[in-house]
Amino acid sequence: YNLKDYHDIIKNPMDLGTVHKKLAGGKYETLEAFFCDCRLTFDNAMLYNPEDDEVHKAAAELKQRFQAKAKRLELKEMAARVGEQSEEEEKPVVTRRSTRLQHDPDGGP
Repeated sequence: YNLKDYHDIIKNPMDLGTVHKKLAGGKYETLEAFFCDCRLTFDNAMLYNPEDDEVHKAAAELKQRFQAKAKRLELKEMAARVGEQSEEEEKPVVTRRSTRLQHDPDGGP
């Protein structure tokens, strides 16, 4: 490949090989970081290659498919995070006041 001007045009290079190595090596701390690198890969391919080029077209289609799948995964992850937070919020808290109410010397509840 003759990509002598690639780094002149693409200021933040990323490719699927690098994404794979980072994923296999446990380098992604969040799902969002992984998604950002994937999107960057597609964006770079579309930026570097002209719109009528097969690489540009393939990158655009892959990005569209990726975005649809990523959206579902992001929604699932968000729902899981919200579920974890609401479970923490729903845990009963025993306070001294509630303990005193249970042992009310005047015969109350």
